[in-house]
Amino acid sequence: MKTITFTCETITPMFLSGADGSTPELRPPSIKGALRFWWRAMNGHLSLEELKKQESEIFGGTEPAQRSRVIVTCPKDKNFLKPSVKDKFPEHRKNYPLSRNTPVNILNYLAYGAYDYRNGFTHGFFDEKQKFDICLKFIIDEEKINEVVKAFILMCYIGGLGSKSRNGFGKIKIISAIETKSESNIDITKKLPKWKDLLKNTNSKSKFTSLSNSELLFSAKEVTKGNYDEALKVIGDAYIFARKNMQDGHTYDVRRYIASPINQDRNAFLERHSKSYFLFLDEELEGFRGYILFLPYLYVSDINNDSLKKGKSVPQDAIQNYNNATEKFNQKLQEKLNLVTL
Repeated sequence: MKTITFTCETITPMFLSGADGSTPELRPPSIKGALRFWWRAMNGHLSLEELKKQESEIFGGTEPAQRSRVIVTCPKDKNFLKPSVKDKFPEHRKNYPLSRNTPVNILNYLAYGAYDYRNGFTHGFFDEKQKFDICLKFIIDEEKINEVVKAFILMCYIGGLGSKSRNGFGKIKIISAIETKSESNIDITKKLPKWKDLLKNTNSKSKFTSLSNSELLFSAKEVTKGNYDEALKVIGDAYIFARKNMQDGHTYDVRRYIASPINQDRNAFLERHSKSYFLFLDEELEGFRGYILFLPYLYVSDINNDSLKKGKSVPQDAIQNYNNATEKFNQKLQEKLNLVTL
């Protein structure tokens, strides 16, 4: 059995909770769930049947014989995470078009759900710059181990852990990776692939969020010196700017194609569809550079009745509407950010 112990550090606050949904807790099941997500994202080229088969062989399935071949643990003696005692985020307020001229704290906006404008934080969280260990034990061949390690890297830097991870929270950096095999320890940190190299992909879009030849990566124009909040403010500003410029604040027929449903959109025809955008940071030159990754998928095509709200039907031009909406959104992002060549 091979074990890889990753020593990690939080880059941004992490809303990762226990069973009650609010008390901060580093939970192996949550980490494993995120690992499965990014493993699927790397394998969007597989048929649904083959995807489920391979996923069950690695992470376990519903059948009694389908036990997980990847065991995730968080050693208590190496877990130094302590719940935050902060009652607010740093202030980064700004007015946006179509927002009734009300200054918006960008960090509060990005954390909405875990943060309530009236009552403050609704979830406990872990602060940035906290270290902890995650151990992965493998009972699979070397090729599959490499796949899971790559998924782990994408999970840390792009995906993150916990609530609001697509909005820049719960991001992690890997400080070291120690491989244990046959009672010998090997430092493999420098051998780990870079997250940007893992994005290069020639596959076509799939029916779920996955890497493809249609993905786009946007980056902040400059490295931001200082704490995480300054860098998150830059990409948060770009994201809010693009979203607010889609259409006026009380019309949702275009914005529904960025994420669905919108609570106020009574004409929404889709059940929950996650947005195709991931906000994240990477440490660089004694500061942080912010990124937004666009991972398009077949958002409205070939969907079944389970994806629809009861009594609703898909507009005939929904596919073109999705393409138009994301194209406009990406154009607005480019007014604030650089488009990176992968």
